Amino acid sequence: MVGASARGCRVRVLAAAFALPTALLVGCGSEEEPSGAAADAVVPAASSDAASATPAAQSPEPEVGSLTMFRMPSGNIGCAIRAGGVDCDVAGPTFAPPPRPTSCEGDWGQSVTLDAKRARFVCATDTPFDPESPVLAYGTQTRAKGYVCSSSREGLRCEHTGGGHGFTLSRSSYRLF
Repeated sequence: MVGASARGCRVRVLAAAFALPTALLVGCGSEEEPSGAAADAVVPAASSDAASATPAAQSPEPEVGSLTMFRMPSGNIGCAIRAGGVDCDVAGPTFAPPPRPTSCEGDWGQSVTLDAKRARFVCATDTPFDPESPVLAYGTQTRAKGYVCSSSREGLRCEHTGGGHGFTLSRSSYRLF
């Protein structure tokens, strides 16, 4: 039994040896992003309720983390933020999407993408929707790779931080801007 105990110890030592550098890497970073993009963060979204507005003199809400794959609390929308944009799918949309392009051989009407130039519906053959993705709670937002997505009970809003264009998406409606 000594061999089994020694192996268990060796595994724990190896796991600890890998955990420490990983923990240190998570905390590493620089104040300046090499690409000039905003830092990745999940922060509370701005509230439209005047009573809950935070005075400018108070410090901002603390950074909660970074999500590049997430889903809405309703379970109806799933997204992935990648270097070139944001891809989101809505499950069982009840809105009328734009007309299907004749060249589309995949699914149409539930997939929206946003890149540095515009937001648009896309012909999809795969999905960023992962039911195991972290939830982007209502009233919060995630910032990553030059994009910001905000979650509310009314739906999701994503926009390109450099261009101001984006989309809103819910099961019952969408808007591209």
